[in-house]
Amino acid sequence: MRTIVLLLALLAPLTTRALDLPKIPASTRILTTEEVQNYWFNTLRNQPRPKRPSGLYPLQQRMWDREREAEKARLRAILNGKYQSEALLAALTHNVEVYRALEKWEALAATQSEIQRILEHRSKMAALEAQRRSAERVANAAEREASAAERAASAAEQAAARPECPEQVEVVVVQEPAPAPCPPVVIPSPPTPPAPAPQTLFPTHVRSR
Repeated sequence: MRTIVLLLALLAPLTTRALDLPKIPASTRILTTEEVQNYWFNTLRNQPRPKRPSGLYPLQQRMWDREREAEKARLRAILNGKYQSEALLAALTHNVEVYRALEKWEALAATQSEIQRILEHRSKMAALEAQRRSAERVANAAEREASAAERAASAAEQAAARPECPEQVEVVVVQEPAPAPCPPVVIPSPPTPPAPAPQTLFPTHVRSR
């Protein structure tokens, strides 16, 4: 039981840190869930925050705006009771230490039993959520397989209903280049013979003196 109590005492601070919620300070006062929620709300609302950067730093401005919106959303969630279960667990864990310091053993045992009941309930809910997600993944996978099989069957039916056509053979006509034209053959004409010298019928003989 001592080990269980120590683990339970460590759980609430870890939960508040995971949710970015302020840690409940040690005191000798018994706290209620509403008081824990009010403490969280007032602490977060009044915590100091840096000034908004100037327009010279637009990236820092956007980061500051996002952080500011996250703070406002967290405050609204506390007011709306979103963290009521965490506040109850934090209050009970705080009260365990108070009852132990005051030596109120009956109240201590009752508070420890309440914490254990809450943790067992959370464990069951977490297991159910894990089972639900696992079943959802299996269902999604089965749905995808069924859809793929349906598409394949539809494609097969369409292919079967389509009339068969003879296989078309693509004929490629290769045109050979036309031969280059042959150059014209020039046959040289025979040379023309020279004209014969004119002959006289009565040759003239020149007598030398």
